[in-house]
Amino acid sequence: MRLPDRSTSRAVLIGTSHYQADSGFERLPTVARNLIELAEVLREQTELPDTNIRVVADPADSAAFLGALHPAAAEAEDLLLFYFSGHGVALRDNDLGLTHGGSRSAHPAWTTVPYRLIRQEILDSRARIKLVILDCCHSGKAFAAGTLAAAEQNRALEELAGIDGSYVLTATDTKTKFAAARGALGCTAFTGALVEVLRTGPPAGMEYLTVEVAYRELKATMQRAGLPVPQASGRNTALALALARAAADTGGYSADAMYRRAEDYAQAGRDDEAQRWYRAAAELGHAAAMGDLGILLEDRGEVADAETWYLRAANNGDPVGMYRLGIRLAQRGQDAKAERLYRQAASNDHAAAAYELGAITEARGEVEEAEGWFRQAAAGGYEPAMMALARIMQGRGETEEAEDFYHSAADSGNTTAMEHLGWIRYNRGEIDGAERWYRAAAEGANASAMESLASILRHRGELTEAEQWYRRGAEAGNASAMAHLGSILHRRGELTEAEQWYRRGADNENAAAMVDLGNLLAERGEVFEAENLYRKAAGSENAIAMVYLADLLDVRGESIEAQQWLRRGADLGNTTAMNRLGAMMERRGNMAAAEHWYRMAAAQGSSAAMVDVGWLLERHGSIAEAERWYRRAIEGGNLHGMNNFGTLMERRGALAEAEQWYRKAAEGGSLLAMANLGWLLYQRGEIAGATRWYRAGAETGDADAMNNYGTFLERRGHLADAEGWYRKAAESQHLEGMNNLARLLEGRGDLPQAEQWYRQAADGGNADAAANLRALLERRRGQS
Repeated sequence: MRLPDRSTSRAVLIGTSHYQADSGFERLPTVARNLIELAEVLREQTELPDTNIRVVADPADSAAFLGALHPAAAEAEDLLLFYFSGHGVALRDNDLGLTHGGSRSAHPAWTTVPYRLIRQEILDSRARIKLVILDCCHSGKAFAAGTLAAAEQNRALEELAGIDGSYVLTATDTKTKFAAARGALGCTAFTGALVEVLRTGPPAGMEYLTVEVAYRELKATMQRAGLPVPQASGRNTALALALARAAADTGGYSADAMYRRAEDYAQAGRDDEAQRWYRAAAELGHAAAMGDLGILLEDRGEVADAETWYLRAANNGDPVGMYRLGIRLAQRGQDAKAERLYRQAASNDHAAAAYELGAITEARGEVEEAEGWFRQAAAGGYEPAMMALARIMQGRGETEEAEDFYHSAADSGNTTAMEHLGWIRYNRGEIDGAERWYRAAAEGANASAMESLASILRHRGELTEAEQWYRRGAEAGNASAMAHLGSILHRRGELTEAEQWYRRGADNENAAAMVDLGNLLAERGEVFEAENLYRKAAGSENAIAMVYLADLLDVRGESIEAQQWLRRGADLGNTTAMNRLGAMMERRGNMAAAEHWYRMAAAQGSSAAMVDVGWLLERHGSIAEAERWYRRAIEGGNLHGMNNFGTLMERRGALAEAEQWYRKAAEGGSLLAMANLGWLLYQRGEIAGATRWYRAGAETGDADAMNNYGTFLERRGHLADAEGWYRKAAESQHLEGMNNLARLLEGRGDLPQAEQWYRQAADGGNADAAANLRALLERRRGQS
């Protein structure tokens, strides 16, 4: 036994009290009261939320009936209740016509709503229980032959009543023409008596008032008053449907005791029992019970009822009611009223209200007052206020006090506070401390902290765990984690999944994901989409995107726009953009501008720019200063700096030191250093060592390194092997490799292939190949 499910039950109450003067129907003022009282008792006793009760007063036409019933019938899963009060008209075929504002007694067949239409809507509903209540003349025709009984007798409403879970209750029998018009509560006799039965609740000793018991009580009431006897028909589950429950047995408890009992039920998750005891305490004037009853109702979606209790609680001095009503008013834009309620609640030490006042006054620029409210709220243990104070303190540079507030919030389990503490530790260089806080926040499901923790692990070389946290953060919706995860997969060659994560990050407006996706697409030749992604990321002030976009434009010959994007990136402080600007200026022969941008980038710590400015100075004879820049680049771990410094040492004759730096750079992966080290070893006669380094470079697939290794092998007379490496370089579009391959082919008499490779290299701009091609063609003409 139970009351109907609040969320999946629907009630449709329709009443017609006003008719047109020439309709032939007299007005029924009691019907308007019927709707008010019945809706109220359904809220109070049956505990249906106001949002699930549709009241239609004085429907204008048939569409108003069905327009209210149809959506309710479609939505209902537990109880579907349909109620009508007004004039009823006997129709042909023993059907019943329900009247509306446009009905005419002279034309009932086409100006009323045939009950069979109502019945069909109800029958079509998937509601478990269907309850029909008719308070009108001739309502007993709902059970008459031709409207109700079995299919073979074509009796329509008993078709409904004959279905398990259905119940029909009417004000009169089939013969009584008029239902008594005046009864209790200003209602019709039938509805007034029904409301009183529901309000009274079940007889003593019973917990629930079922439909069957309600009908028995209603029938007895009407008989004692000498009024028309109501009729009913129903089956099984509908008979056991509860419409009201007994009032809570307070057992002489005080309002405070009732409230404590309600709190116990609420903490146990038994909301129905909690609501009963809150309501009982609230009806005795317990202000806190009123506020908590409002919260419970709002959580169930019964906002209108909740606001009523918030108002009553506020009027009785309850700060919870004041605060919650303030929130509701603020959501409707009634800010001034909301602020007054917050101030009343805050004066009663309501922490959340104090926080709202802090937010309001801070938004108005009243920072001092805002801080006071935040401090009051934080003293009351309100975490958002602690976070707000930490933010304010951090903004003022009062890091120590900011940390104290973050710690207080973190101690309460606030993962955002933990993340901030990790960030503070990280920026102080306390990596272990940062990791501890990031990990705590990440384990508390903070996606941003997952990404930060993963980045620390990745930097430390713990790639497996880093990838796990990036993946967890990405799956939790963190766009930066999506971009990082895509990058790891991209480097590992898992391009399909990498692209998926890049796209998800880009769809979440992450500029890094857009750039990385653009790079992946550019690698496979999809330059148009890559450019669009670079432009979108650059438009969000991502300097790296500006650099990649400029590179793409520069290759395409659009150097003016490329320079503009590099300048924007440089203005944002990006050293790569500055360095690229220097290279662009150097290509144009503007060495002063090139040096300016190289120095700008180098001054901001770019080791690549240090190498470039050193190389520029070296070519202009400023060897000492070039050496200083190379040394600074080396301190930053720059491999090119090591190689260039080794070259300076080699020219100076300091071969041991040159070898040292070549070797260090080569071991770090510098292909140029591998070639230089190989040449140094070759000159010293260490062929095995030279071979090792030349080959190491070539096996990376770098075209320059393959060509260098081919040259090394050719010098040693290994022409077949040399030809193989030249061919690999040539097939990688290396112009010098093409020329070298053509020389070897010409030398062994394969002139057609030699001509082909000379021509391809010459067409690419290689001057040696062009000269060799001319010589080859002249010799061929001379021979002819």
